[in-house]
Amino acid sequence: MFDGNRHQTSRSRSEGTLAKVAAQTKRYRLNRPVGHSFEYSNANYEVLGNLLARVEGSSFEAIIENRIFKPLNMNRSGILRDSDPETATPYRFIFSKPEAFRFSPGSALGPKGGVYTTADDMGRYLIALMDEHSAIASWEDYWASGSDMPIGATYGPGWMVFQSDFGPLAKHNGMNGGYSALAGFAPETGLGFAIMANASQGMLAGDTSALTEDAFAVAFDLPVPGLQDQRPALIQLIVVGAMLAGLMVWIGLFCRNAVTGHLSKSSTRWLGAAQLVLPGILLAAIAWMVLALIPRQFGLPIEAIRLFVPDIGWLLTLLGYGSICFLVARSIALSLISNARMRDDMS
Repeated sequence: MFDGNRHQTSRSRSEGTLAKVAAQTKRYRLNRPVGHSFEYSNANYEVLGNLLARVEGSSFEAIIENRIFKPLNMNRSGILRDSDPETATPYRFIFSKPEAFRFSPGSALGPKGGVYTTADDMGRYLIALMDEHSAIASWEDYWASGSDMPIGATYGPGWMVFQSDFGPLAKHNGMNGGYSALAGFAPETGLGFAIMANASQGMLAGDTSALTEDAFAVAFDLPVPGLQDQRPALIQLIVVGAMLAGLMVWIGLFCRNAVTGHLSKSSTRWLGAAQLVLPGILLAAIAWMVLALIPRQFGLPIEAIRLFVPDIGWLLTLLGYGSICFLVARSIALSLISNARMRDDMS
């Protein structure tokens, strides 16, 4: 999932951007044998969008416009139409408070989440999918084959397909900076739904994903799951923050002792060396954890976390780069102290 979101914050719309992004997938390494298990990745859609563009000899935006939007009279839909005055203002949450902002996504986002549309237009699209005489692919094409997902569904081309009391039920959710959406349909009933919100999900507030899922449940007379309890996430965040803060204080004390010379006077040679080196290793480990490990757990690069969840993203950024600055400053200070002591010894 992480590799598929590497270009989530890209703003480039220059010609060839999508091709360059798709070509970068050559560097990715599979972490399991092909066909072993399911894992969602937006990189697939980057590659598919580029393949369509190369086969058609046109841009991805033009292909979708001519193959889907125009035939279905989706006149208020488009790719990357963030500058359209009718586009709803996007919001994100910063410490539980909604903030309006503007973000102009680049061409790399087009195939994996760059469609701007309306409820009416999405209704036309869903109706077409359930119409066997439609100008676009019929719904049977979407789950003729697929991969088994751990949530009890099959992932067909672009849809998560569940077996329900209504027969096959296809749905898919998604989120970009400032927007959330959930759409799907049950072809045997002729029912479809499209739920869109101009806000992305916050870490401790603004659970837009749960709201869209609840609206779907109400529409299909299913049990309403309700909002997720985010207190465990808050507790985990506080515990991790407290541990990191305590670690930084401990490292600071070691640095102070190194500067004042207490370590060399009160410790054996090996213990003194360990006390001098260990804080540097820990600082490097903190920087790696908050700038690389934690973002991978989110499935997003640190830049994308700052876009989606700016409060958490900036806290991680400050802690990570603060650790690097602390490490550099400490190394310089120790070098200066060592040189000063050498001069004292020579004199």
